[in-house]
Amino acid sequence: MLFDFRGRGRRRTVQVIYLSLAILMGGGLVLFGIGGDVQGGLLDAFREDTGSQNEVVNDQVEDAEKRVKANRSDAAAWAALAQAKFAQAGSTEGYDDQTGAFNGESRRRVEEATRAWEQHLKLAGDKPDADTAAVLTRAFLALDQPEKAVRTQEIVIDSTNNPGPGQYQALAQYAYLAGQTRKGDLATQKALEDAKEEDFSKERQDELRAELADFKNRAAQAAAEEAQGGAGAAPPATPTPAPAPAPASP
Repeated sequence: MLFDFRGRGRRRTVQVIYLSLAILMGGGLVLFGIGGDVQGGLLDAFREDTGSQNEVVNDQVEDAEKRVKANRSDAAAWAALAQAKFAQAGSTEGYDDQTGAFNGESRRRVEEATRAWEQHLKLAGDKPDADTAAVLTRAFLALDQPEKAVRTQEIVIDSTNNPGPGQYQALAQYAYLAGQTRKGDLATQKALEDAKEEDFSKERQDELRAELADFKNRAAQAAAEEAQGGAGAAPPATPTPAPAPAPASP
């Protein structure tokens, strides 16, 4: 199973699962054939030349920083900085492209991205940038802050026309990780309702239902074991490695 939260290395594993989950779910389950229309570079990391990508990202960070310095009340500039900083984290020392984990300097870049996002939220009022929100859900998961990923995913959904079952599946899983079981259950119900309305096959609907139920149980088990210290649990399974964050759109 992809999501196995048990074991002495559980906390480390959960950190990696957060980011893997964000990469898989952030675009509306594109990899599983369930559509979503929020952009965020889900697969772009596989398509870009690494050297040119890093150069583009560094230029975007520099440009965004100049815009912020020129006008610290510019909500769009803070959003651009948040996206660029998170993308930059993927090419900064400390990022492990085998596990998708951020450590050291790369983790500080992720923290800078989330601070820029929070500043954007203060300035944007009731019109936060949905594209940046889609990217920042992954940043919050990378920092083990699923409750903030929940809030950010809700912004994505509220700002998207016909968000579809994939976006609600992502919300459900983020909520279960955050211990927000009621919200996770409601998002699960919505994901299943939308899947039925969009005429997904019964097999695909059943698969979605089973995956969410399994994830809910494993998240609850992880929380219980964390509270008890996790003594004597079995070693965790290796999660799917996550690709580096893609650069924000120019």
